[in-house]
Amino acid sequence: MKALILYFSTGMGHKNPAIAIAKALGKRCKTKVLDCADLGIPDVEKSLTGFWKFSLAHPFVLRILYAISDNIAVARLGLWLHEKKVAKRLKPYISKMKPDIIVATHMTAAAGAAKAGYPAKVVTTEPFNVHALWAVCGAEEYLVPSEPVKSELRRRGVKVPITVTGYPLNPDFTKISRSRQSIRKELGLREGKLSILFTGGGEGISNAEELVKKLKEVQANMDFVIICGKNRVLYERLINFKCDKPRLIIKGFVDKMNEHIFAVDMVAGKAGANTVLEALVMCKPFCCTHVMANEEPLSDYVVRNGFGWKTIKPNEFADLAMRLTNRRNELNTAIKKLSKANIKSGADEIARHLLSQAC
Repeated sequence: MKALILYFSTGMGHKNPAIAIAKALGKRCKTKVLDCADLGIPDVEKSLTGFWKFSLAHPFVLRILYAISDNIAVARLGLWLHEKKVAKRLKPYISKMKPDIIVATHMTAAAGAAKAGYPAKVVTTEPFNVHALWAVCGAEEYLVPSEPVKSELRRRGVKVPITVTGYPLNPDFTKISRSRQSIRKELGLREGKLSILFTGGGEGISNAEELVKKLKEVQANMDFVIICGKNRVLYERLINFKCDKPRLIIKGFVDKMNEHIFAVDMVAGKAGANTVLEALVMCKPFCCTHVMANEEPLSDYVVRNGFGWKTIKPNEFADLAMRLTNRRNELNTAIKKLSKANIKSGADEIARHLLSQAC
């Protein structure tokens, strides 16, 4: 049995779910995970990646554009601009591979596959909301993270089957062979001190420098691990930043993110679905410091259920850090709530569903 999983590399939000599904399918299926940008569609890739990077840098503008485009007619126009070009490249690829299962974790990839005559099973990548683009991408079937997403797709007029499977996280993410103590020692984390891992996503888009300055002002006696991702400028600025309180541990792009999360007390940063849920599934409270328009429902879920906090302003984050440094009760309560919630990845459920449909 062969499976083809399609995505576009606009950040890790579509790539990571694709990889998670492939991992869950494992040896039961010969799986190809394909970044449609690799098919040689430079104008489409440039358009999608450019818009994504612009959105990261200008979240307020994104909120306006998100609201305008979250309309069925506008969404159809948006996909129409790219779907023919994607279909032209996808059709011969799919025809040659002859996959038994086609999955898409990006709406433009799904639209291209449908236009090529090979509608995909679409896995949406926001846990509690769904943009109009997903509703008009020509899906054969939807596999969605939650009931709210299913209800919203139905409200938008979707008639094809929709199955709630949970959000796909890499099944190997929670499989850590080393002890927490050994990882903490390697990272240089101190016993008895609050440790926070801060990440701005793969591109390292964040207000990390402002947060460090505020934490220094209040003399937060804690360990602050900052993952800069691909943002080399941010890395160079922070690595040379003189600060004793908080104690800074600066990292670039890391491969073993699961070990870093496992080692610390909590995680903070951009409220991307993959980042937040990876923390929560490991029972690590999350503080949302950067929330884009599409991430609001997830950040609200975190706060509403007591799994973490939202601190958009640097001084709010500094206040929270000081509070948790001096009193651990609030942090411990969040950890207990996460343990009780027992949040799990939906990757295995998606794999089971795909394999049952293909048989």
